Amino acid sequence: MQELEIPWHIEKHPNNSTKLIVIDRCPVCGKPGRLVKEKHNYRIRHNTNRHYGCRIGKTSPYYEKIDEIYRSVRKC
Repeated sequence: MQELEIPWHIEKHPNNSTKLIVIDRCPVCGKPGRLVKEKHNYRIRHNTNRHYGCRIGKTSPYYEKIDEIYRSVRKC
């Protein structure tokens, strides 16, 4: 399996000092979205009314890469 490259950048929240992790191309569906941590998985939220976002669970091949990105920004 080839090395997964997930393009991402950080944006400032418009109203407060929170940093938003923006994934430029979702590895699941190819659309851009924000990375959000949930209880046991991550979710890439797309700004579409149709679906809530792509879930990246522990069994996903992208989980470790997404986890690495999240931890590098949030320092948890």
